[in-house]
Amino acid sequence: MTLGPYSSFVGKLGNPELGGVPLPEFTRRQELYRQAEISAVTEVPVFVRKAHEIYEQLSISRNEQVQLVENYQNKLAQAGETQEKLAKDHENQLAQANYGLV
Repeated sequence: MTLGPYSSFVGKLGNPELGGVPLPEFTRRQELYRQAEISAVTEVPVFVRKAHEIYEQLSISRNEQVQLVENYQNKLAQAGETQEKLAKDHENQLAQANYGLV
C-alpha cells in the first residue's frame, strides 16, 4: 500500500514556518482521511452487488445471443435441406421428361 496520497493530503506535523502543518489542522485532516476510508469500505458491498448484477445481465445476454445464432443456423440448415430436395425433385422431373416418363 502506498501512503503517497495520504501523506500529501495530511501533510507533515510541524512548524508551519518550516513547511509543517499545525497539530489542529493535522488531526482534522487525519479525521477527514479516516472518514473517507470508512466510506470507501462501506461502499464495497454495493459495488460487489452491482458487479454481480452486471455479470448476470451479460450472461443472460450471451445466452440470448447463442440462442439466436443456433436458431439462425437451424433455419439455414432447414433451408439447405429444402433447396437440396427441390433440386433433386427438379432433376427427377427432368430425367422423367427426358425418358418420356412424364
